Amino acid sequence: MLPRNIGVDPNGSIVYFEITTQMTAVAGDIIAVVELSIITEVAQTGYIYIKVDKNPVPQDTIESTNEFKSIYEYAEDAKDSAENAERAATASAHHSGLSITSAAEAAEYAEELRGGIEDVADVKKNLITGG
Repeated sequence: MLPRNIGVDPNGSIVYFEITTQMTAVAGDIIAVVELSIITEVAQTGYIYIKVDKNPVPQDTIESTNEFKSIYEYAEDAKDSAENAERAATASAHHSGLSITSAAEAAEYAEELRGGIEDVADVKKNLITGG
C-alpha cells in the first residue's frame, strides 16, 4: 500500500514517490535515478536498485491507471487542439473571403477613380485648348 504522504517528509530528508505498475511490468533488476526539476534547477538521487520479481498475474491483465490517465489527458489535449485548429481555419477562410471581396470592391473603386481622373483631364484639356 502506498503511503498517503507521497512527497517530502517534514524534515526534508526523505522523499516518497510511487513506483507504478507500468514501471514494474517486466521482471528483472532495474537501476533508477529520481530527478526533481524546478525551473532550471535539477536535483537527483544516486542510483536506486529495484528488483522486480516475476509477476504471477498474466501481463495482459495489468492496467496502470496512472499512465492511462496521462494518455487520456494527452488524447483530450490533442482533440481540443484539433478543434481549435479547425475553428481557426474556418475563421481564416471567412476572413480570406472578406479580403477577396474587399479587394474586388477596391479594384472597382480604383477603376471608377481612374475614369473620373480621365474625365477631369479631358475637361482640363478642353478648357486649355478651348475645344
